[in-house]
Amino acid sequence: MLEIDAKNKWSLGMLKNIATDNRSWNDALEYEKKLIKYYPEIKKRDESKLNYFVAMDYKDKNNEKNYLYYLNKSIKGDYVYSESYLELSSHHIDNTDLAMEYLIQFSKANPSGSVTAFKKIEHILFDEKRFDDVESLYIKILDQDFNSYAFNRLIDIYLEKNEKDEASELIEKFMPRFDYHSKSSNKSYVIRLNRMKIDSDSFDIRKALSSFCNDIIENENIN
Repeated sequence: MLEIDAKNKWSLGMLKNIATDNRSWNDALEYEKKLIKYYPEIKKRDESKLNYFVAMDYKDKNNEKNYLYYLNKSIKGDYVYSESYLELSSHHIDNTDLAMEYLIQFSKANPSGSVTAFKKIEHILFDEKRFDDVESLYIKILDQDFNSYAFNRLIDIYLEKNEKDEASELIEKFMPRFDYHSKSSNKSYVIRLNRMKIDSDSFDIRKALSSFCNDIIENENIN
């Protein structure tokens, strides 16, 4: 199709995605440049992604200075490409608090990626034997705003500790915010499924309900 129309938006986007999946950063960068050149209206939206591709190209060339420069540049602005946060968390894995902060930012920019992000955070904390910090993290996040995965996991933690009162209070705190028939109905589903967990004494049922909640979170942009 590019031979027919080298400016075809759909074809350029498809080729860029293929290059990205194959981690062919130089090719992805060239397709992104063409998209921005031919369709100026997407420049602001895709500027972060362009800087990410530049950064990854420099990473392949073992140029750490430029890699970090463009990677940090990619997280500035209104439309941040979420993979930039994920890449920064990997780069700063030896600085656990900073790595976790980037993972939290990734979950905010890409809600359906919350499950992956927070599982990575839990592994980091468990490896450092900071078990109590897992609960504290989710409490802190939910004090700031509702997060479906943090909510689901904190209920699990309370039930594992047989703290049903705390779990019930968390349900009552957030239930009124999300009307069942509103656009936030998927958040309501997560809350209602967690109420079912509290009402059940079966470990297997609770585990199945938690997994179902994670499936909802991963498949819907509902965070």
